[in-house]
Amino acid sequence: MTVKIKVPETDFPCIENLSQMKSILEAKPELRLIDSGLGTLSVAYNISDRNTFKDPLACEARGITFDKETGNIIGRPLHKFFNLGEREDTLKNNVNFSDIFSIWDKIDGTMISLHRVNGNLAVKTKKSFLSNEAKRTTQFLSKPENQNILKFCNELVDEFTPVFEFTDPENTIVISHKKMDVVLLHVRHIKTGSYIPYNDPDLTALVEKYNVKRLSPLNLKQTEKGTLDIDSVLEDLKVIEGIEGYVMQFNDGRMIKIKSDWYNAQHRAEAGLRERDVVKMFLDGTLDDVKGALKTDGYDITKLESIESNVLAELNKMETYITEKVELLKGLDMKSAALKINNEMPNNPLNGFVLISLRGKEPDLMTYFERNKLQDYSLAYLKLPKLENEKEASVVRSRKMK
Repeated sequence: MTVKIKVPETDFPCIENLSQMKSILEAKPELRLIDSGLGTLSVAYNISDRNTFKDPLACEARGITFDKETGNIIGRPLHKFFNLGEREDTLKNNVNFSDIFSIWDKIDGTMISLHRVNGNLAVKTKKSFLSNEAKRTTQFLSKPENQNILKFCNELVDEFTPVFEFTDPENTIVISHKKMDVVLLHVRHIKTGSYIPYNDPDLTALVEKYNVKRLSPLNLKQTEKGTLDIDSVLEDLKVIEGIEGYVMQFNDGRMIKIKSDWYNAQHRAEAGLRERDVVKMFLDGTLDDVKGALKTDGYDITKLESIESNVLAELNKMETYITEKVELLKGLDMKSAALKINNEMPNNPLNGFVLISLRGKEPDLMTYFERNKLQDYSLAYLKLPKLENEKEASVVRSRKMK
């Protein structure tokens, strides 16, 4: 059953089949095609650097899901979006704040989405239908009091992907939560990638019909022209505690996140950074937030990006070795494969990951790198110089001249 909802026009790439992702998978080895369970494949990333997401297709590698047999797309969660100041197009002076459609609280939880797989509703995290978070969310939604959420999703999933944030006391990231809950973040058209506006009357009617909890837009301070007073928002986020920050959504569906200083401090954004700290944050997936915060504060993050690129190159080299060996060993039984690889490449610590991959499982290179390579990086503190943004500097200079 599919509800009738008008799909807005969008600049996001239209994707109907896995074959359309082939070019970006070949160009970006850090993007991976992984078995996400239940007869599906997903395109996702473990690691990335400043060059990974320059192509709009790469920004869809956040768990976009396909049927393994046909290659047809079956689910499309949120695209990859960035912090204010993290990239050239998200620098404060390059953002048109008058084009903001709405602003939301940034919830500190796990993104989950629902899809129809083999005729049934299934919960998925970024990479898997079989992850612990997916299983815990499924258990939560199976309770009688949460059947309304499943009925809501059942009306959407043949054409749209409903995306929720799952919060769980047993899975605290930074902010602790008292109870398990799911909150609707967005509804996205599967093929076009278009986001259905919060105020769409048909979506609103469906939300109200099933009494689904969803985020409400925030009413933040505006300028005299009626646009977001970004300077006021940034000042507030310097002192507010206990929140992750905000997400700004623009009329075309694009999003930019702004983290609070308090939240960034939990990831040592304000503390002295050592080379080893930077590598650890890269492996944890928190370096993007830190870079965005430091860049917004006017720091030159070239040193961080250089470390990031070096680690990415090392990890890509490991993944290439594993992929090449898996191709060579395909068709052999596990015992023969183990004998062959250990004879040809004796004592290579990655051989175990090759065998894991042959079993159809995803090798955990991030944990391996942390345990075996992290100690190779220096504990000396990095000195990040302040770098004046020329566009901002010219504005300041012109004001002083007046």
